[in-house]
Amino acid sequence: MEKLVKQIIRRLPAPNLLNWPNNWGLKLISLLFALLLWYFVVGEDKVDTTVYIPVEIVNLPKELIIANQFKKKLEATVSGPRGLIGSLNRQRITRTINLGKAIPGTIVIRNEPETIQFPRGITISRIQPSHITLLIDELIEKELPVQAKTNGTPASGRELVEVIFEPEAIKISGPKSIVGREKFLTAKSINISGLKETTTIQVPLVLRPELLELMGDTVVTANVVIREKPGKP
Repeated sequence: MEKLVKQIIRRLPAPNLLNWPNNWGLKLISLLFALLLWYFVVGEDKVDTTVYIPVEIVNLPKELIIANQFKKKLEATVSGPRGLIGSLNRQRITRTINLGKAIPGTIVIRNEPETIQFPRGITISRIQPSHITLLIDELIEKELPVQAKTNGTPASGRELVEVIFEPEAIKISGPKSIVGREKFLTAKSINISGLKETTTIQVPLVLRPELLELMGDTVVTANVVIREKPGKP
């Protein structure tokens, strides 16, 4: 860039005193432009700073899913002219990862300086983390029934008939390695001690950490059906 500025200055027309009254304005503007360009490229202070770059996953096939957690932002130490550094927050700079050719398995992706498109004049001295590990898995969908657990006993002369959940089954989608091995979902144990009649209760599901991450906190409605014990013949 410095060579470019020098070339611009060299190409400025030489002063001609005979023509000065006719073109002095154009020459003055050209000179000011060259001086400003020189200042911003050469004369401006160099600064170092840390910026955070979001990771953008693109073109992941619809039948696949990323099954592990990974760093969604990179920490990059950069240096450059103060003006350029100050403008970084106004630009959309990302670390784009193209997974168009991904297949199930583990992929290790290195974060090299050339993988992030900073403006010319910005130098990258460090990127953390230096690599990203992605576990690619098949995306499946499965409907799992909800199972009941109870503790205690109803009031004297009463008995538990059944527990009916709404919904009776929940459809979930996620990595085959997580969803594929599940056969049912279990609700938190329901205390039926002393119940005299049919009762409706909101019950949370008890989920393994991997399922909890997929589904979030999930609550179902349990209709606890209680009836009077049949009389002895």
